[in-house]
Amino acid sequence: VMNIAYISVFVVLALAVSAFAAACVIIGKRGLRLATRPVEYYPPRGYSPIDVMQKYYGKRAKSGELFNPLMLYWARRGFIKIEEDCKRGLKLTKLKPLQPQKWSGKNPATVKNFKFESELFNTIFESDDMFYTLAAKKAVRKSFDETAQKANEQAQTVVAPITKKLHVISCVAAMAVLAAAAIATGVITREISNLAMIFVFVGIIASRFFIFGIPDTKFRPLMVLFFTVWAGAPFTLLMYSLPTDGRIVIGFTVASAALVMLFLSRMIEIRSSEDREIYGRLRAFKTFLVQAELDKLETLVEDDPDYFFDILPYCYVLHLTRKLKPKFDRITLEGPSAYLGSLRDTLMF
Repeated sequence: VMNIAYISVFVVLALAVSAFAAACVIIGKRGLRLATRPVEYYPPRGYSPIDVMQKYYGKRAKSGELFNPLMLYWARRGFIKIEEDCKRGLKLTKLKPLQPQKWSGKNPATVKNFKFESELFNTIFESDDMFYTLAAKKAVRKSFDETAQKANEQAQTVVAPITKKLHVISCVAAMAVLAAAAIATGVITREISNLAMIFVFVGIIASRFFIFGIPDTKFRPLMVLFFTVWAGAPFTLLMYSLPTDGRIVIGFTVASAALVMLFLSRMIEIRSSEDREIYGRLRAFKTFLVQAELDKLETLVEDDPDYFFDILPYCYVLHLTRKLKPKFDRITLEGPSAYLGSLRDTLMF
């Protein structure tokens, strides 16, 4: 029978690893909150919707929602014209070749994002200067999926190098504590059944890298089910074979390792000072739009009649269109020439 001191050692070690990973997560989030500016009326100059998505969401970015903001972004900058077609959705007409913003500078990430953006633009208008959204060919769909995937991969790099080190340290420490607990428990109980922990190890590691480490696909639910059975069935049998003390040690360390590997380590995101500044500006911009009084928005529109159409693509990225609709419905807006017909509600919201 195991003693209290033995149990306490592994419980404390498991808690320490979990606390370390949680502290890394908190430090990263606190740094982003402290970077938030008092107020921002516009997104950073020279940033496309792809740039904003990556800088704001970081590793949580989902580029599958980029088509609408990119379409509006291109129209606002005069590269395309948007019309409504009753049978084929929206008609996009190419007006001129896509060019980067002059304020984009030489930031490597911005340059890469423009490359992804231009590849999609060129594919859309490869065979014709007119494109219908509901009649998109397979090549266009494939190009958009590739653009979204590349943008998501680029978003994973919006972290400081120390993030990877902290991630590795927390994962290795969690699995080391679990391994030590499994070996010690097996030695003390002299139970050969403790070898079932190998399945638990493989299940946790595989879940981390083969399920949560890949883009969401239709196969993910099947993979989750497979590795849950793979690790869960032997683990359940092992727990029945152990004395109460052994169940406490193994159960607690397995829960801690799974928490760190599958959740906490993936949430660690320490950004560079430059990226924190950009995030702070974007957060301030989003906060302003959510909290702004109607008279302030009216003043901005009076000073800059194109204000609403300038910020609209970024509102899509920041998921603000539904919240802003009641406010801008009460403001008289002159639709830009790029949006023809009765497209205000269709395009905007």
